[in-house]
Amino acid sequence: MLGVTALIMTLLSLVTAILTGNASEAASAFVTGPESAVKLAFSLTGMTVFWSGMLKVAEDAGLSEKLRRLLSPVANRLFPSSAADRETMARITENMAANVIGLGNAATPAGLAAAKRLRERGNEKDLRRFIIFNTASIQLIPVTAAAVRAANGAEKPFSITLPVMVISLVSLLSGLLLLKLFEGRG
Repeated sequence: MLGVTALIMTLLSLVTAILTGNASEAASAFVTGPESAVKLAFSLTGMTVFWSGMLKVAEDAGLSEKLRRLLSPVANRLFPSSAADRETMARITENMAANVIGLGNAATPAGLAAAKRLRERGNEKDLRRFIIFNTASIQLIPVTAAAVRAANGAEKPFSITLPVMVISLVSLLSGLLLLKLFEGRG
């Protein structure tokens, strides 16, 4: 399905480029785009490896567990139906901790594990709330976004930190408000 979507987007781009008189720019982009994508992938891989290593060092030093313990009271209030399930809460707080420091890639395995456990236990309300928290991804340090900016030549890749924090908070609050509205109707 993803291949079909990519093909349709590519064809639409080509047709649009031809109709708007930008065929030469599109042709140039088709030639240089893959090279840029590979360069970006390598720079992101380097960043991911570095921060994954830092997470491993933090975990070995006990910092990850301390951060999870710090987030536990918040997580227990946010997901009250799951608070007694230590394994689920560990995955939720691990996901939240990785998202807070901007490591969405590192948050994914814990997020998938938490969602699976919530679903298996039939806890749909906590699952919906968790999906909103995970998607909004409150970030204090937007590491991945800064790495993309740095790879593309930004002089101050972390200058987006405050806007990212504000937007992710607005996103979270909007999602929770909509969830509350829809839960009230159903």
